[in-house]
Amino acid sequence: APAERREVWKNLDILPISAYNEAFDAYHRTCVGTDGDWESNMKQFLRCGLAFTFTGVVAADIATDALFGQGGRRTSKVNIGALKKG
Repeated sequence: APAERREVWKNLDILPISAYNEAFDAYHRTCVGTDGDWESNMKQFLRCGLAFTFTGVVAADIATDALFGQGGRRTSKVNIGALKKG
């Protein structure tokens, strides 16, 4: 993520440590019941989302681009005749 975005996450206290840590912490807060504050739980869920995005989704995207090259825009024709009333 860009440095300015990481700074925003840090100021909001949602900068993730690692995917494992965030998932474990979210599980512990909700299932064990160590945190009942909704704002704290929402911040934890946002940290989980960021950790998942940057460890799973972005990593897979980088790997796909490395293996197959970056994708380009394509134009295609689509038959949407099934949407006509009749």
